[in-house]
Amino acid sequence: MTHGPPFGYRDKTLRGEDVGCVDLREVVEEIRPKYHIFGHIHEAVGQDKNEHTQFINASICNLRNEPINSAVVIDYEHK
Repeated sequence: MTHGPPFGYRDKTLRGEDVGCVDLREVVEEIRPKYHIFGHIHEAVGQDKNEHTQFINASICNLRNEPINSAVVIDYEHK
């Protein structure tokens, strides 16, 4: 879990710019967590997935800091 997104995953602003962290993306690609949860880029709320990781932008607020999005619930099997 981090504050902001890795570059290229749920980090696109309304202007269409990817503003996530390149260094964070490299670390996530190296350690391959099952989930990476973050927020910060409110307009990019939602989920993406690659071969190893589910990326979840769990921003609850919109750009006006109004809490309009539902909380994210993750169901997983613990092995």
